[in-house]
Amino acid sequence: MKTICSVFFTVLFGFAFANCAVPKDGSRNRGILAMDLIVMSQPQALVYIANQGSGNFGVNVLQVSMTGAVSLLPGTSFGAIPGGLTATGIGSGHVLSTVKGANQVAILDARQGSSPLRMLSVGTNPNTIYVDPANTDHSWLLNDGNSTGADPILCSSTQGSFTVIHDTSDPVLLSHTHANLCVGKGPHDAASQTQDPKLAMVTNQGDNTVSVIDNSEDSPTFLSQTGGILNTITLASKPKGMVYSSLTNLFYTYLPATPGSIAVIDPTGNGNTGALGTPIASVGTTYSTLKLDTTGQFLILAGTDTSTSPNKGNLQVINVSTGVKTPITVGNVGFSDIQQSPDGKRLFVSTASTDASTSANLMYVYDSSNLPNLNLLSTIPVGKAATTYRTFALNSIGNSVQNIFVPNFSDGTISVIDGKSYTVTNSFTVGGNPSLTTIFQPGGATSSMNMGGMNGM
Repeated sequence: MKTICSVFFTVLFGFAFANCAVPKDGSRNRGILAMDLIVMSQPQALVYIANQGSGNFGVNVLQVSMTGAVSLLPGTSFGAIPGGLTATGIGSGHVLSTVKGANQVAILDARQGSSPLRMLSVGTNPNTIYVDPANTDHSWLLNDGNSTGADPILCSSTQGSFTVIHDTSDPVLLSHTHANLCVGKGPHDAASQTQDPKLAMVTNQGDNTVSVIDNSEDSPTFLSQTGGILNTITLASKPKGMVYSSLTNLFYTYLPATPGSIAVIDPTGNGNTGALGTPIASVGTTYSTLKLDTTGQFLILAGTDTSTSPNKGNLQVINVSTGVKTPITVGNVGFSDIQQSPDGKRLFVSTASTDASTSANLMYVYDSSNLPNLNLLSTIPVGKAATTYRTFALNSIGNSVQNIFVPNFSDGTISVIDGKSYTVTNSFTVGGNPSLTTIFQPGGATSSMNMGGMNGM
């Protein structure tokens, strides 16, 4: 007599039901084969690219299959310019994209179709958005504000704002606003502490300050407008970027005003509300990106010297313990975003420049296994980015980089680079101006490095 069972299982995302007769090995093997086939039919990764081109506003989506094949899926159109975007940190598959002109955030999931699942109203001119590594169900959205950096939607005419979006895999609740906080003018970057007292720092470019936020879930003033803004630290000039090192338990932000310096903030100072420490002086003025290596020992800066034509690409590695600086300058190129492989052995550098005489169609790959030394391994031809900034996405499994996805702003294309041979294996034409990127992996493998901040700068 056969025993009939009902088997319920979840495969990456989605649900499958099967009835099986279990006594016979053949039936069991067929069930395992069926499960394997379903798993193999799911994507290994989904890559989202914000497209800021006139007439192409929206988000383009590429799918990577379990076999490594890459294909272009239908994109999402907003009718307004998308800004920053990020895959949320809990594996729900939700991707948050800011929509600047509409003062909204779109919640996307390409597996459920090309239309946004929900639109959230937020503050004025929403821009950068990051997953909080200390509370991965939260994404922090920095609202750039109006021309003065103020956000009249959520705050007063003298304050900017940021919004914390809580994500859930619940298909009804979806992502929703957890908190709106009013801080200094022009909030633009953030980083959070992963050990006590679990503070977060927000750079305010409109008034040259840093807002210190209570980011401890155990605190009664956790992300509270009343009592949750613990301190406001005044800086010497406009800050760019904010990163946190768990190795030193310190925050770092770049001040590009001459002669250029790194402001150091001790979260345990001033009664656990943050205080300025000894800065790292004379680092230069040409950098646009600040990140941290995988060990927390080295700051890495990238940028472009636009004082000459052609431009010069600049990199600099700084030992946070000693302050020793190791700069690199490369002629006829503009350096932009940087990302390190999960194992720390490779540093990838994108190029971008608005100078017509400067190369802006390459990706640089450096050996970063022996920092502060950087040794050039490869330069990879990609499409052109005649703009001020270009990001890219790393698709990694464990410590191994499988693919690099590079949006080519000027060409309306997306280049796919093999993560081992460093050759372009595919190119997709999407039109418009593809720019910012994020990646979601249903299997939960590492997609990109935060590199010290909430996704760097």
